[in-house]
Amino acid sequence: VNRSPARVEGLRAQFPEMEIAFRPMEEMWGAIRGADVVYASTAAETPIIRPAELAQAMQDRMSEDGHDNHANAPARAHKDKGGVHFVDISVPRNIHPGCASVEGAFCYNMDDLTSVVQRNTAKRRREMVLAEAILKEEQDKFRLWQQSLGAIPTIAKLQERGESLRQTEMLKAAKKLTALSDRDLEVVERVTRGIVAKLLHGPMHHLRNQQKKGGGDTRTAIRQVQEAFQLGSQ
Repeated sequence: VNRSPARVEGLRAQFPEMEIAFRPMEEMWGAIRGADVVYASTAAETPIIRPAELAQAMQDRMSEDGHDNHANAPARAHKDKGGVHFVDISVPRNIHPGCASVEGAFCYNMDDLTSVVQRNTAKRRREMVLAEAILKEEQDKFRLWQQSLGAIPTIAKLQERGESLRQTEMLKAAKKLTALSDRDLEVVERVTRGIVAKLLHGPMHHLRNQQKKGGGDTRTAIRQVQEAFQLGSQ
């Protein structure tokens, strides 16, 4: 509903994908009776929708044989229709405050919209705080998991380092062990492997515990073991 057909044509050109039906101001009440939602936005200095006229329009809307007494408006039956929501986005208001008391009319103005926006903003802020807490918790979990990944290759390097040292020392002592039987050499192998395993048990157990705990000391423990056994050069 508009006073100027030219403005409607401009809207149609701007939004060609939308079907925009034009009705002159003289047919405003007929348009209101056939609508479910009405947005009011004009430059009028005084309300253009008043309680008395609105009450009559709402009564016609709900009547089985209600019809439009205004010019050029088609007859309609609106018994099955519900109420009409009026959203007044004009300043000053286009809809008289008394219209809120008309049966079937649900009126909202800029103050109501501002209140809704403020409630929604407050709700979003609360949700943002909760989301930030969840993100922080997941971030901490990810960092701990990332830190724990270093313990696995460090344990493997530690085992490799221990076995390498054992084999090196066995080679050095090979000439002195020539008099031993194969059975005796197997005993020596088992004993030396056992010694290495016991020596490495402490640091390996420490790394595994840190990995399970997921504490912030995991990275420190990994670095200490790497430095103590010179694993960085391996």
